[in-house]
Amino acid sequence: HRALPALTPEYLNDVEGFSRRFFREMFSRLPEGATIALDNYQEVSAEKAFHRLIAHAVEEVPRGITVIAISRRDPPDCYARLIANENAQVVDWDDLQLTIEETRLIVEAKAPDGRPEEIERLHRQSGGWAAGLTLVLDGYRKSDRTLPELPTGRDAVFGYFAAQIFERVSEDIQQFLMATSFLPTVQVSVAELLTGAPASGAILEDLYRRHLFTHRRPGQEPTYWYHALFREFLLAQADRLWSEEQRRELQRRAGELLDACGELEAAFYLLCQARAWREAEALILRQASWLLGQGRGETLRGWIVGLPKEYADANAWLCYWLGVSLVPVDQIQARAQLEDAFGAFRTSGDTLGQMRSISRIIDTYFFEWSHWRPLDPW
Repeated sequence: HRALPALTPEYLNDVEGFSRRFFREMFSRLPEGATIALDNYQEVSAEKAFHRLIAHAVEEVPRGITVIAISRRDPPDCYARLIANENAQVVDWDDLQLTIEETRLIVEAKAPDGRPEEIERLHRQSGGWAAGLTLVLDGYRKSDRTLPELPTGRDAVFGYFAAQIFERVSEDIQQFLMATSFLPTVQVSVAELLTGAPASGAILEDLYRRHLFTHRRPGQEPTYWYHALFREFLLAQADRLWSEEQRRELQRRAGELLDACGELEAAFYLLCQARAWREAEALILRQASWLLGQGRGETLRGWIVGLPKEYADANAWLCYWLGVSLVPVDQIQARAQLEDAFGAFRTSGDTLGQMRSISRIIDTYFFEWSHWRPLDPW
């Protein structure tokens, strides 16, 4: 239960070395036979250094432990050497696609009276996609055994099935699905507060048990999340069916609920989407010290810069925290920010802000370790 090491400023000049030590420590805590799954791996763009660090981490994986990256894109270029050396293997759509025999076994388990020609038709219509076959069978059992022709292409088929799910449920559940799609993961208590639906747990559990693109992680309070493509579909429906005001109000409420649950990045993103700048500003000021303690100065800078300029310029503490986040990486720019913050604190009579600004300005000279005469006034 010891905390894993955090990427604090002293490690920023050797992130790759820190990453290797981090993963060695993490792997040492896992039992033999453990598997680590990195889901929705495609969410990190291909040019990010993250992929290189994960590729290096693969070299630290001990025998008996497996790492799986689940992605809708091909592996980034940094994996080429691992694949060539057979330290990593790509499992693509051809490997995952159901065979006709697998389709037959699934159909017979759900519909024992299925005829061979019907099984072949279901296999063609689902395209060998397991989740698609589940939905086809669901519609097959409820209909008069006549199915419409499906579109071609996996994305088009997915869109078709997503629409089928959406159109088959009541309007209340449609509203529930659109509202909860703002959440990256859905806890029942949060869903109830966001939607006002006391049956939130039953709705999510029904979607999960029917394998309708909803996943579940067990715990004291189960956590659900939607398949990435299904969530994209629901967000697009929310854009189409709700007014801008209604959508922003839900995004604001969802952001506040995620903030209360500690889902800080998702909370900040939603508050910005809702243009709830005051709430986003308050989130930054509450969490700035914690983010820096976790070595996440770049995240903090991105948040502050992400606010409209008039908000950042009007709040001396935002200017201060931006300067503090820069101290380990750019002392000249950090000093400029901190001097601006000091001036604003002096104008407003904020003694604590002045003293903290001075302390951090002094830090910039120690980080530089070059010239000291400008330090005298401070």
